[in-house]
Amino acid sequence: MRAPNYIHSVEYHESNQGSTIKLWEYCVGGKRETFKERLEMDEANNIIKLTGLEGDPMKNYKVFDPTYKLEPKGQGALATLSIEYEKAKKDVPNPDIYMDFMINLSKDIAAAFGKA
Repeated sequence: MRAPNYIHSVEYHESNQGSTIKLWEYCVGGKRETFKERLEMDEANNIIKLTGLEGDPMKNYKVFDPTYKLEPKGQGALATLSIEYEKAKKDVPNPDIYMDFMINLSKDIAAAFGKA
């Protein structure tokens, strides 16, 4: 899986005081989706927090907030991904498909940087 195969576009909508609003268009599970997020970086603690605002994941989850924690390791870093979520209904599945998507995207980014 390569990023151009599943990331169709990213639009920057606004930015202020350490946060950025982005709209992603991507393919997950063979389906084209969108996700509007607020990205906040805590550089002191190596944390990237995404807050879900709109889009397909928000149809099933009242809260959908992925967070990356980066820890220096050797020449690079170890990334830990967690997703804080609240289901809109009891029968909504856990967001495993999004977790897998974000892990694969992270691996592709790391591989691309490794080749640079």
